[in-house]
Amino acid sequence: MGAYIMSLSNISDHADDVVETGPMTHARSNHCATRMADGRVVVTGGVNDLAALDTTQRSLRGTVNAVLDTAEIYLPDTHRWGMLAPMLSRRSGHCVAVLTSGDLLVVGGDNGIGSQRSVERYDTVTGQWTAVAPMATPRFSHSGVTLKDGKLLVCGGNNLQDEQGQVLSAAEIYNATNATWRPAAPMHHARMNHTATVLPSGMVLVVGGYPGASDQAATDSAELYDPSRDVWIDAAPLPYARMQHTATLLASGKVLIVGGALAPFEQGHASSQVYDPATNRWETAAELTYGRKGHTATVLPSGRVLVVGSASTASPVSARVTELYDPQTGQWTVGADLLQGRFAHAATALDTGEVLIVGGMLPVSHPFPINTAELYRE
Repeated sequence: MGAYIMSLSNISDHADDVVETGPMTHARSNHCATRMADGRVVVTGGVNDLAALDTTQRSLRGTVNAVLDTAEIYLPDTHRWGMLAPMLSRRSGHCVAVLTSGDLLVVGGDNGIGSQRSVERYDTVTGQWTAVAPMATPRFSHSGVTLKDGKLLVCGGNNLQDEQGQVLSAAEIYNATNATWRPAAPMHHARMNHTATVLPSGMVLVVGGYPGASDQAATDSAELYDPSRDVWIDAAPLPYARMQHTATLLASGKVLIVGGALAPFEQGHASSQVYDPATNRWETAAELTYGRKGHTATVLPSGRVLVVGSASTASPVSARVTELYDPQTGQWTVGADLLQGRFAHAATALDTGEVLIVGGMLPVSHPFPINTAELYRE
């Protein structure tokens, strides 16, 4: 897998809430961080130049060199970073799935010119990337979730070609057994920057997102995909429309929706809702202290949900202050401050119970990508 070239110099032995790891080799935002079966974390793609980045559409057209094909790996046991072989394509706004074999599947994304159909597989034994069958439709800012049968459902996103974008309702399913894609029933609503969550029943809840250029606001629509029948079912609409939010499956089987924006370029808001699949109803949760978008939400070992980051240059403190949701009380509390505020980062739950927070953008008047990483310890 290559030499591990970044090492941790000063991880504290104390039970601090947040500690710093060594930095990645490359600053990046809008990347993916994926925990492999053995507990290591692979970071793929993203961007390292914001000169022409539209953070709402996630488009980097005209700045091909800003999009990364690099991949790095984090080893929790030694707190070291190392470079992996580069991907075959540059990607931002892509999705990554862990296959039943343990290999990684990287799907779609924006390569700096437009959306792409290409898909590649990372072999965790050989450390090599191999092209596999492409999707039927190019897309970025889509969702990808692994179904109960191990297949990958990809839906929505933006097909951006020749300066024209098309927000998609199309869905596709990848079968790793024979390395093929097949069309799934299209969603009822086109959307990008939405969320998709696999419920305990095996159905997939898709929430919110941006419906396209003709609409200047996010959608409040939600729908459920039934893999056994290949059908979409309208779910109860959100109390508040949103895009660039997070969706987190709770131990109860309910889904927590946090933050997001009401429209492109608007500030994130502080509301949160909980969806109950048993009743098809939304429950209003307490508001966060800060409005957030471009954040992450991660379940901790206690069952609480850690929310990190915020895309707000007007209130950069919100990007540093963490908040914790307690499903038992429905309340939010302020957690430990990050060492460095950020947004458009990645957060990954480790087998140790820690959360690895990687990269993102620094929330200043002219945001730029960063290469720092830190661990949140409950």
